[in-house]
Amino acid sequence: MPLNPTIEQVLDMIARAKRPQYHQMSAQAARASYEKSAPILEIPSAPMYSVEDLRVPTRDGATIRARLYFPVEPNWAEPLPAFVYYHGGGFTVGSVDTHDALCRMFARDGQCAVLSVDYRLAP
Repeated sequence: MPLNPTIEQVLDMIARAKRPQYHQMSAQAARASYEKSAPILEIPSAPMYSVEDLRVPTRDGATIRARLYFPVEPNWAEPLPAFVYYHGGGFTVGSVDTHDALCRMFARDGQCAVLSVDYRLAP
């Protein structure tokens, strides 16, 4: 099956940038490179009723960043379904910040609450 033409263009742009591949970089350099290039492919940010940044405690006392999105006002009489989004990126790249617009789209289009969870410990 042929590639979608838009995806083919994105892959071509990546190849022409001649950046080192993530596996050739330190975790910190890969994270910085991803965060610098992520906005290039960003989708428009959907408006939300509310967005709340959270810190989720772990067993060892550290915290993990999370962000909760509500596309409409929460209502106990008619609760929204919930969707938890864990970022990929090999537990190295991506964050609640780099995936904000995507999670807003999930909340808007799915008419659900979205909890976006970072896999890295919060600074």
